[in-house]
Amino acid sequence: MFDDTHKSPNSMTSVVDEARGLVGLLRERGSEIDELGVLPREVVQAMDDAGMYRIGIPESAGGLGPVSISDRTETFLELGRGNASAAWSVWADLPTTEFIHQFGAEMADELYGTEHVGPLTGGSAFNLAQSVGVGQQVDGGYRLKGSWRFCSNSRLAAWVFLGFDWTDEKGDTKRSVALVPRADFSVADNWNVTAMRGTGSNSVFIKDYVYVPGHRVKSLETAGTEAENNRLGLTIMLDVAAMLVGMALGAKETFVEAASKRAPWGQPYPTMSHMPFVQTALGRASSRINVARLALMSHARNADELGDGLGSEAVTTAGYDSIQIAHDMREVAEELRNVMGTSTFAAGDALGRFARDATGMCLHGAMREWSQESHGRAILGVEEPGEFSMTTSLTPPQIGEFDELIESDPRTMWSPAMTSTSSQVRAGVDGGRA
Repeated sequence: MFDDTHKSPNSMTSVVDEARGLVGLLRERGSEIDELGVLPREVVQAMDDAGMYRIGIPESAGGLGPVSISDRTETFLELGRGNASAAWSVWADLPTTEFIHQFGAEMADELYGTEHVGPLTGGSAFNLAQSVGVGQQVDGGYRLKGSWRFCSNSRLAAWVFLGFDWTDEKGDTKRSVALVPRADFSVADNWNVTAMRGTGSNSVFIKDYVYVPGHRVKSLETAGTEAENNRLGLTIMLDVAAMLVGMALGAKETFVEAASKRAPWGQPYPTMSHMPFVQTALGRASSRINVARLALMSHARNADELGDGLGSEAVTTAGYDSIQIAHDMREVAEELRNVMGTSTFAAGDALGRFARDATGMCLHGAMREWSQESHGRAILGVEEPGEFSMTTSLTPPQIGEFDELIESDPRTMWSPAMTSTSSQVRAGVDGGRA
């Protein structure tokens, strides 16, 4: 069974406490995060120092080792309290760093040996399913080029995972995923959105073929163990729901602060906090947050208790409940914004940001309410109409669309010339991994 009080290697505090300690900084830099479209250099450094990008990495490689699902869930809740984009940068890195052994020992050693500040990896499930590149099998590996949309951490990561199609010797089309180092891809300046602006989920592209050694490539036809797949499926959903609970809690806290200072327009009260309407709305929001948090942590603790016995039924139930929790918390953030009024539409308003980001996060494919359709079918005993496939594909966008590249900015970690591999240490950033 996992230790629920896992300690950070940087101090005697737990990983949850480390995340809680970042909340003030993340809120303070919220406007800058939105303006830059990526986390500022100081924020990345602080999160790295706190061990946020070492969750899931073995202790032998300088990581935190096994962190309980309960601690992990609480950690994402605290990061969500601070800033949604910052929490997302950790979440987008975890699936690859946690399960890199599925590529093989050589790739795991190379990834964990990378000298880098910030998330080691970036990408998205979209890069494996509906936005893929073209590969050619050659001696020792593959040649790869193409363009990939919605690549989270594109400006922070040392590596990105990219899906591609290739033809085997029998003429059959196969789909694989490659880990590509920063020196081999370019980042398009096209993440122009109104929510989750700091995730840096730009498109990335490789205009001319690059060589990818075979050990950096994994077929999508091969999967991990049942226990690994169950844990991955569970944590993906619990992590996002935890971020939403944290964002709703952050919205509540910023609402309380503003309501205690702001006089209502056209009402005979000294501050908004004296209004029965505001008091009722806040009480209702607080109760909804408490109930969601209890439900979320119940699933996390249950998963910890089950350990390797975690089965598909528990994963499925937790997943559907996570979707409901996420949308309930979105509603809480939106309702508190609406009660506060038009001031929340200012670009730098913290409450408005929580509400915008909550809406944006709930539009992600993993949290769409249509997934509850499968939940209802399962309850009714109705068969699924078909299987979900990661190998269905839309036509990838043309490379020519991405001529506008991200430029260097001293406020961020990004420089197109930077590279981070085990054999070539990344220049220009102090610090690194133990």
